[in-house]
Amino acid sequence: MNSWPTLQEYNQALAPQYLQQNLHIPESGPTSIQTNAFGIPNALSGGFAYIYQLTLQDGSRRALRLFHSIHDTRITGIRTSYGLVQSLRNLTIPLRDNFVDARWIDSCLSCASRTVPGILMDWVQAPILASWLEKHFGDPKKLRRVRRNLADLQQRLEQAQILHGDLQANNIAVTSTEGILLLDYDNVCQIDKYTSAYETGHIHFQHPDPARHARAVDRFPFLVIDLGLALLETAPELFSQYGQGENILFTADDFAQPRSSPLLQRAATLPGMERACELFIAICEGPASAVPALKEFHEAAGLSLEGIPAQPVAAAAVPGAARGAARRSAGTAEPKTAGTVTAERPTRQAYRPAYPLYDPELFLNHPDLAAGLVGQKIELVGHITEIKEGYTKYGSPYVFVNFNDWRRGGIKLIFWSEGLDAFEERSPDETWEGRWISVTGMVDEPYNNSRYGTLSYSITITDPSQVRLISAAEARRRLDAAAAYKKTDGLPNMLSNRELLEQLIAEPLKQGQLKDSQTSKTVSPGSNYQYGRTQPPSQQSQSSESGGCLLWIIGLIIFFIWIYLGQ
Repeated sequence: MNSWPTLQEYNQALAPQYLQQNLHIPESGPTSIQTNAFGIPNALSGGFAYIYQLTLQDGSRRALRLFHSIHDTRITGIRTSYGLVQSLRNLTIPLRDNFVDARWIDSCLSCASRTVPGILMDWVQAPILASWLEKHFGDPKKLRRVRRNLADLQQRLEQAQILHGDLQANNIAVTSTEGILLLDYDNVCQIDKYTSAYETGHIHFQHPDPARHARAVDRFPFLVIDLGLALLETAPELFSQYGQGENILFTADDFAQPRSSPLLQRAATLPGMERACELFIAICEGPASAVPALKEFHEAAGLSLEGIPAQPVAAAAVPGAARGAARRSAGTAEPKTAGTVTAERPTRQAYRPAYPLYDPELFLNHPDLAAGLVGQKIELVGHITEIKEGYTKYGSPYVFVNFNDWRRGGIKLIFWSEGLDAFEERSPDETWEGRWISVTGMVDEPYNNSRYGTLSYSITITDPSQVRLISAAEARRRLDAAAAYKKTDGLPNMLSNRELLEQLIAEPLKQGQLKDSQTSKTVSPGSNYQYGRTQPPSQQSQSSESGGCLLWIIGLIIFFIWIYLGQ
C-alpha cells in the first residue's frame, strides 16, 4: 500500500461515534479512544506509524499503531517481525519480560474506503528512556542499574541471535525497578535474516559507517546509551549541556568527527573515563562490523557495572579499537586522542537534526506547504512571543506557546493538563517569553478559526524530553540547518527568525521588551477559541512609530503657522 490514510482520515475513522463500526480487533465489547480537549482522537508519533490509546471493556488499555509511510515491500517483513516477537514471548523465558504483547492484524481498520492493517499492543505505563532521564539523570545508583540491565539484555539478545533493529531513547522504556522494556518491533529479526531493506534507525544512535552490518545495528546503540549513562554517573551536568531529548548525550556529529567532538574532549577529563573515550573514538573510526559487545568494551575500558574499576587492557582486545587504529596506516602522524585534545578550542559543528527542521514562519506564511507536514514528526525552532494560560470548559488547565499574533494563524505549542503534569514545576510561564525554543513533535491536525479566517497548526507537548530552551546562538546554528533543508526540498527560506537572531546577538533585548499584557479565556472543544493579548507586538510597534510621525507633522505645522503669524 503505497498511499496510506492521512492523519485526518485516521482521526475521522477513529472518532468516538464511528469507532465501533470501523475498528476490527479480536477483543469484544465496547472500546473507547483517548481524545484531546477538542474531541479529536489523540495521536502520538511513533516511527512510521501513529499511536492511539484504546480502553477496552474490562478497563485495560491498548496501543493501536497505524502506519502512514511504509512501502508495500516492508509489510511482509513487519508482519514477520511481530510474529517473531510473539514466539519470543511464548517460548523464550529470558526475553519474555523485555517485550510486550503485540499482534499484527491484517484488516484492522476501515478507513477512507479501504481496510488497513494495524498493530495492537499492550499500553506501556513505564516512561521511555528519554523521559526517564529528565528526572533521574542525577541519580548514579539508578543509572547504574539501568546500565546493568541493558548489558544483561544485550547478552540475552545475542545468545538468542535476535536483533531489535532500532534501539534508541524513544524505543526503550524503564520500569519503576529500572527494568527494561523494548518498544517498536517493526525491525525485529533474526541476525542471519537482517538485510539493508530494514530501517536505518535513529541518526543519533547509528554507526557512521555507511556499510550497515548486522552486528553493529544493535551493538552500537547499546554502546552509545551505556557510555552516555556512564558519563552522567560522574558528571550529571552534561545532561543540560548535551541532552537534546532525542539522544542521551552523543549525537551523529560526535560519531562522524569524534576527535573534534566537544563532548568527548570533556568526557576524557572525567575520572576513569579517558580510556573509554579513546576506545569509543577508535570504534567510531573503525568499520561497523568491528563494533564490540558491551562486555568486551567494559573490560577494555576498565569500566565495571559493579562499581569496582576493572584493570584496563590493550586496545587490541577490542575489535573496533584495533581496526580503528589499523585505518591510521603506518607512516602517517598519529591523531591526538580525546584526552589530549582538551586544550584546543573545538570548532563549532553544523547542526544535524534528527527530524526535518522548520521555522514557525513556514506555517504562518506558506499554509499550502504547511499542510503537507500534518502528521509528520518535525523539529521546530522559534522565538516565543507569548505564553497564554487558561482553562478548558471542563476546568482543566492548558498553556499555549505562541510564536506570533495568534489571530494570524501559524503554529503554536499546546500543553494540555497531562503535559503540564509531566513538566511539574518546569511548566511554561511568562519567563519563557522572549526566549528561543527547540521542540520535537508531530504536527497536529489544524484548527480552522472561522472568526478570523485563519488556520492554526499545533504541536502537542506531552513530555519534557520534547522541549529545549536554547540560546540565540544555538538557535542560529539550528536555523542554518533548517535553511539547508528547505533548499533541498525546494521550500523558500524563511529568514525572519534568523534576521531577528542577528539583532538579538548584536544588541540583546532589554528585559521585558517583548512582553505584553495577556487575557485568559476558556477553550471549548469545537468553538472559536479566543485567547491572546490586547495588541500584538507588531501592531504595537507600528502604532508607536505612527504616533511619533504624527507628532513631527503637527510640530512642523505649528512651526510654519508661527512663522506666518510672525510676519
